[in-house]
Amino acid sequence: MSKSFGSSLVYFTLPTIGFGYMYGLINLYLMIFATDFLAIAPATVGFIFGISRLWDAISDPLIGHLSDNTRTRFGRRRPWLVIAAVPLGFAFYMLFNPASGSEELITILWFGAAVILFYTASTLFYVPHFAIAAELTEDYHQRNIVFGCRHAGWLAGYVMSLGGIYSLTMLHSEGAEKVIDFAGKQATFIGSLTAISVLICAYGMREKPGFAERRSTSVLPVIKDVFKNMYARRILIVNFMDNVSFALTSTLVIYVCTYILNDANIASVFILFFMLPSLLLVPIWMPLARKFGKKNLYTFSMLLSGTAFGSLFFADYNNLAHLYIAGIMAGTANGCNNVIGPSIFSDIIDYDELQTGDRKEGAYFAVWSLVWKSSTAIVLFILGMVLSFVGFEPNVPQTDLVIDTMKFMFTLLPCMFYILAAFMFSFFKLNEETYNNIRTELDTNREATQL
Repeated sequence: MSKSFGSSLVYFTLPTIGFGYMYGLINLYLMIFATDFLAIAPATVGFIFGISRLWDAISDPLIGHLSDNTRTRFGRRRPWLVIAAVPLGFAFYMLFNPASGSEELITILWFGAAVILFYTASTLFYVPHFAIAAELTEDYHQRNIVFGCRHAGWLAGYVMSLGGIYSLTMLHSEGAEKVIDFAGKQATFIGSLTAISVLICAYGMREKPGFAERRSTSVLPVIKDVFKNMYARRILIVNFMDNVSFALTSTLVIYVCTYILNDANIASVFILFFMLPSLLLVPIWMPLARKFGKKNLYTFSMLLSGTAFGSLFFADYNNLAHLYIAGIMAGTANGCNNVIGPSIFSDIIDYDELQTGDRKEGAYFAVWSLVWKSSTAIVLFILGMVLSFVGFEPNVPQTDLVIDTMKFMFTLLPCMFYILAAFMFSFFKLNEETYNNIRTELDTNREATQL
């Protein structure tokens, strides 16, 4: 590993810590914060996230295309990180700082604007940042290190967010005012730190030369290229099911602990059991990928996740040991998914270059981002509608119908998605030998072009 690669990796990883913290609060706490403390109906929360995904369907591919075709003396990705920094921090502040003394409609409009601004700003950061990851190295196995560092930084922030969530759940019994006040202060601090870390990343990181000359075409043909790519189609579908399952479990865990286990604080312990193996086992996926192959590891991880959450449907919820063991199993699988999945996707971008002659990491990871964010939004939209339909009422004991619905969507539904995803990915054909052949042909073509 060269010195320049190592330093770029440090700068690249830095903002993922704050990003992980923000998404920890959003994925695990934002919905219950909105329904139980801002008094926004679950269906309304779901509708807001649905609207934000319609905008993402436009903004994500657009930012990916613009990122691919930006030409400045600072690079094509780094200027976008600078643009994203302040809006990202401010939007996170808005999410947990409702307009004071506002009426219900103003609260809803403020929250809706915050959601849309946050996801727009996260696209401005996430797509160029992910594209840089694919450009840092073209080595089949070294890419696992890049995405391993990214996942480790993200998870470090996510784990730290559990302290913030635990502090918030401890305040639940003291009323909405205390919860909102603490959440607002926390969001202000974390949003500011994350914005600063993004600027440091943009300042210190250097983009690898040579990629910028390989321009992509106009935006619509580029997106068509992504979906025409047989390898990309399969992994995007699989990744969508993986993210839907994760969104279901991460959103519902606090509801399950609050209304089924009658102790919201258990959620932080469960998530800790989930996140620690996901973080601590990151280094093992690199040698295991060399030994067993990326495809086999990715498939295994989804089967392990399905087994973990499926078993919870039959669990005795008075026995927390089963809950924590399932968390360890699912967390182990999650770490593998988030290291190996995007590494495979980077390999697919090289295959696309061989087929089309263009280099478009931004467009590809824009679609990857859209799949990730859309899966979360679809889950929140459907979950909000379903909870309203079955009669969920915040801060009161729930009916058997509500309890059974929560349990099914927390356990069996993600289990089915994970098993289906593993089955689909078992037919994936891009292995190390195929990739090395692609690299050899690409290098030959590049040398011929330079003559």
